[in-house]
Amino acid sequence: MFATTPVLNSVTYKLIFSLVMILIAWGLNQIIVTLIHRKITDMKRFYHIKKTLQYILTLFTLLMIVFLWISQLSALPTILGLFSAGIAIALKDLFANIAAWIFIVWRKPFEVEDRVAVNGVAGDVIDQRLFQFTINEIHPDSGDQSTGRIIHIPNAIIFTTNVTNYGQGFQYVWSELKIVLTYESNWQKAKAAFLEIAETKTEILDFDAEKRLREAAKKYMIYYSKLTPIVYTSIEPQGIALDIRFLCDPQQKRTMNERISEAVLTYVGNENDLHFAYPTSRIIVDSNQVPSP
Repeated sequence: MFATTPVLNSVTYKLIFSLVMILIAWGLNQIIVTLIHRKITDMKRFYHIKKTLQYILTLFTLLMIVFLWISQLSALPTILGLFSAGIAIALKDLFANIAAWIFIVWRKPFEVEDRVAVNGVAGDVIDQRLFQFTINEIHPDSGDQSTGRIIHIPNAIIFTTNVTNYGQGFQYVWSELKIVLTYESNWQKAKAAFLEIAETKTEILDFDAEKRLREAAKKYMIYYSKLTPIVYTSIEPQGIALDIRFLCDPQQKRTMNERISEAVLTYVGNENDLHFAYPTSRIIVDSNQVPSP
């Protein structure tokens, strides 16, 4: 039989004690989260309280484990030296995700509920964790609304690709709705009417947008000379295009487009000198070349 040394006995004891502390912290977290969930009906508030609790318990447990092992570190320099390089290589992605998590929490390129686009995937952030964040996917084909798919993205991806935040700082985005009328339509009248429609449907945003723009300008070089809707005119092959440009909340883009579209459809339908343009084909027959019967 091999005799066990005091060092090995101490290491075994501390490994068991560390495992017990982790299990206690996990169980305590589950119990407290369950109790909080029964008391709080606001899911947004509940989520933030839950995440704060998890961070506190994790930090407390790590500190306790570090204090437990700190006296043993001087007795294990050789073991740490042998394994440190191997661990650093084997777990480089793990460490990169942790570093990215610290960056996300500290610099806040995005937060929960923000709409972001990362590496060709867009969606609303619904969770942040130590190694990954989760988004509820949206897609342009569905009007920038949820597809129902949940996508988990490693935190470290923010170091190697662009991250687009739809609402950070200014919060609003510009949206455009193109209306094409026939060349015979009274486009001047339509342009004035479309502008009035856009202003009416978005008037509640004007004051808030100006306020948020002033706040965003303190942090970012953001400047717009005009925040109210505008209608641009251009010539298309099939008719005269009137592009209605307006501000909207990124998560309400489809709703705002629907409101303005319905108002435009109603208005054009009631005017005899306005007609929507669409691709058409014309056949011109020269009567002189038509053979007589």
